Amino acid sequence: VPVVLQKENVKTLSREIFDHIDKLTAPRLVEYWEQNPCPAPMAGGPGGLAGIGYGSGHGRLAGGRSSAAPAVRVEAQFSVGEYDIVVLSATDATALDAWLRDNNYKIPDGAEPYLRPYVQMGMKFFVAKVDISKVKFERVGTGPEQAILSPLRFHYDSDAFNLPIRLGLINSGGTQDLVVTILARGQRYEVANYDNVAIPTNIDVSNATRGEFGAFYMTLFDQTMAKHPHAVVTEYSWASSSCDPCPTPPLGPREVQTLGADVLADHPSGGFVITRLHARYSKDALGDDLFFRAAPP
Repeated sequence: VPVVLQKENVKTLSREIFDHIDKLTAPRLVEYWEQNPCPAPMAGGPGGLAGIGYGSGHGRLAGGRSSAAPAVRVEAQFSVGEYDIVVLSATDATALDAWLRDNNYKIPDGAEPYLRPYVQMGMKFFVAKVDISKVKFERVGTGPEQAILSPLRFHYDSDAFNLPIRLGLINSGGTQDLVVTILARGQRYEVANYDNVAIPTNIDVSNATRGEFGAFYMTLFDQTMAKHPHAVVTEYSWASSSCDPCPTPPLGPREVQTLGADVLADHPSGGFVITRLHARYSKDALGDDLFFRAAPP
């Protein structure tokens, strides 16, 4: 992150709200019957450009520290939910790697090269350790109880809008997928530093697709990525307060507030557009973090 976060900037959220977002924005198969092709136009529309990003490290880069400062420094320390959180600054990636290991954070060998670019940019490191005594266990179906971790929300103001995905490659065993959801006032978003593509849509498919749509869609996605390596796929973009068709009710004002509208200057709850972006990348084939920009309708 580009700034030192404090406890009031961090909170845990319910997993159900993310399940709702996933159902609302996931690719779907739709059956339409012929309707009047000339309906009456609807008046009005959303406006404004204030936005919220999820899981995103969008930030103006902070400056580094002087050589007299310690190589690794704890800038903030607090607990939220089941997490014990520290925010670190560092002037040396090797020292940061060693500090994390010395303080019993489990990171794989070879992490220093992934930490180095962020250290050089003066970024801060938001580190969470799980307090086992506070973890909730839930039973899924008839299987054993599993530890279920709460989603973390954190916020800050920034001019830049990017997601530091290279850090995630430290634990990567190969190819991995990432879904980014962005809520913005009257505006959809796309990536600025990779190609943007879309899956073929609005096409007729055989009736048999009803029973195998998940596999059908993943085949389409695989073929699209094969034709456009390193591209990012826009899977959904629509007003957050409506949907057509609706696999689940749209986002309500309270959910929009929970997801971050409550920290915007005017505390809005309406007029948002929700965009779903899907990226796939491998450990040795990613040159830069994801940077986002406003996109045309």
